[in-house]
Amino acid sequence: MTGNTLKNSEAIVDAGSWPNRDIPPGRPQYVAIVDALESDILRGAVAPGTRLPARRNLAERLNVSLGTVTKAYEEAEYRGLVTGEVGRGTFVKGEWGSGRIAGGEQAMVRSSRNAGKVIDLSLNVSPYCGEAEVVSKALLKVGRDRDLPNRLGYHPHEGMASDRAASETWLSSLNIDADAGTVSLCHGAQHAISIAVKAASEVVSGGVLTEAVCFAGLKNVARFENLNLIGVDMDQYGILPEAVEREVKRTGARLLFLTPTLQTPTGAIMPEQRRREIADLAERHDLYIIEDDAYGFLFPEQPTKLHSLVPDRVFYISSISKIIAPALRLGILIAPPQFQESVRIGLASTGWMASPLLAGAFSHMLDDGSFHELLEKKRHESQARLAIAHSLIPLARPGEGVAASFHIWIPFSSMDAALSVYSGLATRGILLTSVDTFRVSENAPVGLRVCLGGAEDQRALTVALHTLRDVIANEAFQFVV
Repeated sequence: MTGNTLKNSEAIVDAGSWPNRDIPPGRPQYVAIVDALESDILRGAVAPGTRLPARRNLAERLNVSLGTVTKAYEEAEYRGLVTGEVGRGTFVKGEWGSGRIAGGEQAMVRSSRNAGKVIDLSLNVSPYCGEAEVVSKALLKVGRDRDLPNRLGYHPHEGMASDRAASETWLSSLNIDADAGTVSLCHGAQHAISIAVKAASEVVSGGVLTEAVCFAGLKNVARFENLNLIGVDMDQYGILPEAVEREVKRTGARLLFLTPTLQTPTGAIMPEQRRREIADLAERHDLYIIEDDAYGFLFPEQPTKLHSLVPDRVFYISSISKIIAPALRLGILIAPPQFQESVRIGLASTGWMASPLLAGAFSHMLDDGSFHELLEKKRHESQARLAIAHSLIPLARPGEGVAASFHIWIPFSSMDAALSVYSGLATRGILLTSVDTFRVSENAPVGLRVCLGGAEDQRALTVALHTLRDVIANEAFQFVV
């Protein structure tokens, strides 16, 4: 196969012949296949949800080895173009931010195909509430501050003392009793999770226990660190304590990652009694817990934190980025005393310190009250959007009675049902996260996460959710109740 260039990927998704499929000398065949697929996705010729042919069939069609196609599919998954589902096949993703295709390029592609009516509900961001003005004022204050020259230098890995003290004030509003000396500022909650997992895994073994469907960021950390991620059975209230105990005994794992409040993707809220049972398990089985509390701030009356129950066994994480804006990369990590040194080493080796400029902006927002004003706006807007979701998708979780949430979870009776709705929405310009992004175990709950903050406003969200309801109704799929 020499002399010509593989021009496009239409043969991948079409039974017809592949035109000009020869590959230039010296160019790996599998790279040419992936580049062609990527090019067609960018120009809109291949839609999200498209199922790629079986590897052997494509190898025969292109007259290449099965190994070449296997490497191509692996490379496509690494770039974030496709996702593989055991027993079902390989599908083009609906979101490509984790690979080489950036979100901005994705938006341009979708806009060109859908006349600018794309509504991206795939990213779990807070709804826009005028944070640009708030952040702008805070950054101006940092720039005018007499302490600016000091902020431009190196500082302790955990952050400047003044910013950590400000964080302590914020944490107290979440009912977290923490001395500023135990607080570390990170480059967002994702960075904090990565450091906590690494610090704990140096001491414990047996893998990382987590919900059967979990935060995709944890899956990325586990993959990067080559850690065994163990999905634990759950119900509508989150992870099951008896299942945790069973997996601890089976695997010997002693690290547990949880999002007790508004778990992503399911929206589960762990009841008080279950939180106490998990804390008791931690003490009885020598477990350490990473508590992701990115959404806890949405509750005016704070649920009990696992950190409050067993502080010496919990890495507590809060996200400032999730509240204000993704670009304000700032997260808070409180580690058990015995892991403080490991956390310092982790901070030093992965970024030295969180940006003192962004931390300073956060401190100014706390000091002048604009942070809490913005937080209240986020709560109210999230309440309104969740109410819209409940009115149109009655069986969505979290259910009625929940104050606010950035996302809902729609359970389905089968993977086929969820995948068909996901693909149907993509063709109508409604982007969700692919079905398997959150799955850890084969018996994990099946459903779709719908992020309510991604729509420009409540009207756009209403349009998107009407479309979602229509797609479900037209396909006549049944919810799992």
